Formats: sequence, C-alpha cells, structure tokens
Amino acid sequence: MWRQSGPAPRPPAAEEKTPVKPSVLPTWSRSIAVLPFKNIGGDPEQEYFCDGITEQLISNLTHLRELKVIARTTVMRYKNSPKDVRQIGKELGVGTLLEGSVQKAGTRIRINARLVDTTDGSYLWSQSYDRKLEDIFAVQDEVAREVARSLELNLTGHAAESMKTPEPANPEAYDAYLKSRHIIDAIYMRTHDEQDFQKAMAYAKRAVALDPSYPLAYIALAYAYEGRYEVTGDPQARAHLYPIAKQALAVAPDSAAVQSVMGYALLQRGEYDRAFPYLKKALESNPNNKDTLLLFGVFYTYLGLYHEAEVFYSRIIELDPLEYHAYLNRAIDRFFVGELKKAEADVETVASLNPTPLLQNFQTFLYAQTGRMKKARRLIESFDPRFFPTYRKWTLAIYWAKKGNAAKALGYFRSSDVYALLGMKEEALKQLAVDVKENVRFNYLSLKGYPALESLRDDPRFAEILAAEKRKYEARKIRYRLD
Repeated sequence: MWRQSGPAPRPPAAEEKTPVKPSVLPTWSRSIAVLPFKNIGGDPEQEYFCDGITEQLISNLTHLRELKVIARTTVMRYKNSPKDVRQIGKELGVGTLLEGSVQKAGTRIRINARLVDTTDGSYLWSQSYDRKLEDIFAVQDEVAREVARSLELNLTGHAAESMKTPEPANPEAYDAYLKSRHIIDAIYMRTHDEQDFQKAMAYAKRAVALDPSYPLAYIALAYAYEGRYEVTGDPQARAHLYPIAKQALAVAPDSAAVQSVMGYALLQRGEYDRAFPYLKKALESNPNNKDTLLLFGVFYTYLGLYHEAEVFYSRIIELDPLEYHAYLNRAIDRFFVGELKKAEADVETVASLNPTPLLQNFQTFLYAQTGRMKKARRLIESFDPRFFPTYRKWTLAIYWAKKGNAAKALGYFRSSDVYALLGMKEEALKQLAVDVKENVRFNYLSLKGYPALESLRDDPRFAEILAAEKRKYEARKIRYRLD
C-alpha cells in the first residue's frame, strides 16, 4: 500500500467521492474465459481465422448480463499455453473455460468446442461441428447458446437476438474483416509500421466493397483509424470516424458496436449531448463489452467526471487485466486530480504491458511534474518526433518549465500550467480562462488537484474560474448520470 508523504490529506468533499457502480452494470453470477481456439489445419495463414472465431464468441457471450467474460487481450496470452485448465481458471478467477479447435479446408470447416469446469477439469458440455464455411456464423451462435444453457443463464429474447453473430451477405467480407482486425491488433500496434496500417486498411475497404450492408466492415475501418491515431497522434485519423459511423448506422441502427462507434465519433467532435444516448444505448444492450465500457470511461473523462470514469476503467480491468488503455486512462485521470502515487502505479503497469508513444509522453510528463528530471530527460531523448507532436511539445514545455528555463518552455508550448510553473501568474490566469474552454484537462477536478496549478490557487480570480467550473461539473453529473 502506498504511504502518504507530507501533511495528511483533506477528506474529499461530498461531490468528489467515488460514485457507486451504476445499476446498468450487472452483478455477475457466472464467469468464463474463451481460450484461443487452436488452429489444427496446419496452415499458419489461418491463425487470423481462429483468432476471429475466439473474438466473436467472446463478443456473443458478453450479451449475457450475468456472465463475466474475460476479454480478448487477456485470453490471447494463453494461446498454445501448456497450462492446465484448473491453473488457468485460478489465474483468471473464472469458474469455466470454453476451449476448442478449428480445422479449415477449402469450403469446409470443422470446429470442436468444450465447456470445462475449472474446479475439477470436468466437461460441462462438448460438441463437434462439421459444416460448410458459410455456416460459421450459425455455429458460433449455437456454441454461445449452449454455453448459456449449460450455465443455466437466462437467455431472454433480447439477449438471444443481440448475441447473434452479424452475418454478411458475402462471406468473403467476413474474411477481409478478420484480416484487417488481425493486422491492426497483432501487427501494427506492435510495429507502428505504415505499411502494416495500409494493409489493414486495404482489407477493411475490401470488406466494405464486398458487402456495403455489413456493419463489421465499417467497424474494421473505424478500428484501423483509431489504431493509427493511437500510434501517431494524427488528428486527421479521427476525422474519418464520424462519416464511417454514419454509414454503419444506416445499415445497422440497432447494433451495440455501431452505436458505440457513433457515440465515440460524436464525442471526438465535442457533441456530448448527441454522443450520450448512443453510448448509453450500447451500454444497456451490452454492459459486459470491454470496448463499450472503455468508451463510456473516455466519455466521462472528456467531461471531467474523473471519478465516474474510474468506475468504468476499473470494471474493464476486472474483465481484462491486460487492457493497457484502461490503466493509462485511469492513470491520467488520477494524476490530474492529484492522486500521484496511484497514477504512477498504473503507469508502471502500462509500461510492463505496452509502452506506446502516448505512454512515453505521459511518463515524461509525470516524472517532470514530480521533480524526477533525470528520468524525464532519458525519456525525452528517446522521443520519436513523428508521434503525438502536440502532446510532445506540451511535455517538453513542462519539463523546461520545471527546470526554470522560460525561453525553452515557452518555445515549445504556452498553457496555463506552463506559465504557472514559471511563476508567471498574470499570464497563467489569463491563459487559464482560455484553457478551461478549449482543453478537456482543465476542469473543476483538475483545477483542484493538478499540482502545476498550486501557485494560482490563492488568487481570487482563480477562485472565480474554479466556481464556474464547479457549476459545470455539478450540472454534468446530473445531465449524464446513468441511474
């Protein structure tokens, strides 16, 4: 447990207490992990197909409200693992495992699936399917239904309908979709190579061309562009999301995945009132889906409702202990409310999982703010100028401001926190009035907790800005609450 240094912290005000879990997030009575289905066909080029079946089964099962389903990122580390099912169950904290194998040959496919009790390794259900390739969607739906039946879960009409695998008119579109997602997940996010991104985009565009009515084809496009933003920080990548979401919504208005993408696209445009109903509907339809939970956390982060966001990030970590986005987003939120030790713990976790360019920038930011200048300098020297150029400039400005070098700091970036660290109080307060309107990170909670602004907090003008931001904060808590 972290020890608190310095004076004892003040107890949080009533409005700052971490909110309870909203009722839209269900209480789980059963738990499962879908282990990566094994490729027994002997063709390594079919790995993407097996991974796609695993991911789709996970997606289908998340629609069962009472079932905790471990997400893809975490289960993929058990691919080809020699560990016993009981050991895996213990590590993941689940009562059941779904495992199986896939053999694809021409236009035929053979799938073996087994539901295993992790307490004793016994089979709760098993089945083999020898079908035509185009029957893969029906097989995935049948496996999900059998899992629900075996676990005695309530498969209502809504759940039964929503958990069905989206089926394209052209099966080749599904294959192109799988290849695009596989390249982004397994290759591009590791290599950061532009050619890999272009390959993924080519497959996503091919999926759309083959079947313009297939919603997952548009999801692949959106996913690829968001991956590009995450790697490069290029805002133009996110500019594509809204038109893609409009196309997807036109063909699949009731899809939770499509609603999530539209909600996220509107969020990036700053249209919070329009984004909220889409995200809320997606969450109500599929409250166990990791991506939907992540988007809701990001939504609350953008609104400055950091404690509400933390509920969602922590929920994601329960489903996917290896999901670095949740740790990183939670770390950034915790930092801006002044919970520096907690933020650093999350940052260290992210560094062990996926040291992305965004993490590198934030680590430098954190080290500079807390006075660990040598560590910050080492990271600065390894910066790649291609990625997150604006954030990089802000980070460098903070570093030089902490070093007391005004010329270098202001040469990189001018913001209220940079001015405040340089002791330029008048400039800081003037800039703060602009920052609270234009930057999502300057809001009521961060004004209270962000260490860089400490020198401004005894000024009446700061108090006026804080009071105005508090009114926004309280209104948003009511306007965008889930219960």
